[in-house]
Amino acid sequence: GVLDFDNFTAIFPCPCEGDVDAGTTLDGHDIQVFAEMFLGSIPTTNCADLAAPIGVPLDASDLAAFVDRLLDGSCP
Repeated sequence: GVLDFDNFTAIFPCPCEGDVDAGTTLDGHDIQVFAEMFLGSIPTTNCADLAAPIGVPLDASDLAAFVDRLLDGSCP
């Protein structure tokens, strides 16, 4: 049998919001990946969508939240 889904998006939990390179820490390596997501060069993950509303293209509020999280170094 075949299980086929159309227009299905799986959202996986993000252990560290802002850790867009999946390196398990929020650091400088995430900046390039976030920039590419912000500019639309690569698909956005739920770890990059840091501000409401969730699920829309990244905007200035997501950028501000990413910078705050990066400077804070926190991973809630």
